[in-house]
Amino acid sequence: MANSIKSDVFEIMQYEVKPGTKEKLNFDERNIVAGLNHKTIKEYAYIKHDKDTYTQKDYDKFVKINPEEPPRFEVGDKKNVHWHCVIKCKPRIDVETVARWFGVPEWQVDVPKGRGKWLDKVEYLTHEHPKQQEQGKHRYDDSEVKASFDFRKELDDRNAHRAKYGVDLSYTEQLRNDVLCRGKTLKEIREEDPLAYQRDYRQLSAMRQLYINEFAEVPKVRMNFYIYGKGGTGKGLLSRAIARAMYPQYEYDDEIFFEIGGKNVGFDGYDGQPVIIWNDVRGDKLARSLGGAENLFNVFDITPTNGRVNIKYGSIKLINKIHIMNSVSEYGEFIEDVFSTTEREEDYNQLTRRIPFVLPLRYTDFDFLVNKGIAEDTDEFSQYIAYKRFNANMQKMRIAGRGNERVIREAEQIFLDPIVQKHNEIVEKRTRIDENVTVNDILSGLTVDEYKEGSVADFVEQTNAVKIEDKKQNYSVKMKCRNCGRVFSVPTANKGDDGKIQVVDQCAQCDATLPF
Repeated sequence: MANSIKSDVFEIMQYEVKPGTKEKLNFDERNIVAGLNHKTIKEYAYIKHDKDTYTQKDYDKFVKINPEEPPRFEVGDKKNVHWHCVIKCKPRIDVETVARWFGVPEWQVDVPKGRGKWLDKVEYLTHEHPKQQEQGKHRYDDSEVKASFDFRKELDDRNAHRAKYGVDLSYTEQLRNDVLCRGKTLKEIREEDPLAYQRDYRQLSAMRQLYINEFAEVPKVRMNFYIYGKGGTGKGLLSRAIARAMYPQYEYDDEIFFEIGGKNVGFDGYDGQPVIIWNDVRGDKLARSLGGAENLFNVFDITPTNGRVNIKYGSIKLINKIHIMNSVSEYGEFIEDVFSTTEREEDYNQLTRRIPFVLPLRYTDFDFLVNKGIAEDTDEFSQYIAYKRFNANMQKMRIAGRGNERVIREAEQIFLDPIVQKHNEIVEKRTRIDENVTVNDILSGLTVDEYKEGSVADFVEQTNAVKIEDKKQNYSVKMKCRNCGRVFSVPTANKGDDGKIQVVDQCAQCDATLPF
């Protein structure tokens, strides 16, 4: 009865002379070459086994199966010459057809099973697997294998994949695993294999989002920049230039930063970029879009948590190391606008201590201000040190680059290096681990006082006692620079100071420390 079992992989094995007899089977390489002459066969490999010898295991097996028959061979005798041929077909065909092509009985055609069946059979041709070597089989040289493909490379790749993944995976499964478990980006997949990316885009995208939300590590420190200036001062250009200067190792912008517009907070397409740029922010709109001031604090926390942050219509886990906000609103105005969205009394330091760097832009230059509390480990989070003044306009820098993006990026990196260095200095300080610190060092100077037994403490709930009309209402004090005459507003928590004018000797534009 004809064997109608269909498969895409087959192994054909046949002797030249029948074992135990001298009957010639009229089979040699010519049969294999003729059998391979079919378009259905897409890949093949074959070998002549003429150096195999009978092992003790072969002898014991023969005796067990044929207890009444004397052994036809001794341990060490050469086995009859035979051929192994493995083929991969498309479409699937049946055993009867393969047997007819190669001129062998159907029982000489094996249909292998298992995930790695194709390369398992290819590997057997040389007897290189440890199991074959343990059985004493002859190790054939690669040169004795005739194949339509680079079988050695495929075997080496398979071994590398097994070491990497632990099991045999299909190519598609490997790509998904690389995205889900190893953090490979969609861009990397797209560049490596555009067709595979196209075929499996939906699943790869899902794997990437799952990686970001479940497996990706949140940075230990997250730095935030606030850039403000009038229209045309180059806020967006400076935001992107700083991002590029922070990550010169990446070639493309979409590997470095993800941009969010001013109207909507949308994270569709966020692929775990290290920088998020918030364009044209307004304090009140930003707070509302993020669900209030409290959640805004979570998003811009310098020491982020591993949990997701709530956003409009859902939640997301942010793994970026840097936020860059740009706006036409002065820094003090931005702070006031954020707190205008809450009915609770909030400490302005809640926000200012989350913004290490402020950059006021003008048409010909810009300042780089550093949060004093963060830089010097004090509680002076509302004061900013005028660290550097940069005499440049970002738009003019790009015009001077005459479209040569490589040169422009290099110039930006050199020019903005003081910002990068100060950023790295603060990050390094906040992530540094002192291996020599001890528990006693931490506990030194800390005490616990005993209350007299039976002492009773009275507690007054302050929250309910605060009337809505008495809450902080964007109070501000006017600051006038004695040196240049500039007048600007600074937020204050004291209702009694609202609208008052104070004089300072110098402002930030005069390269001095400016209290916000």
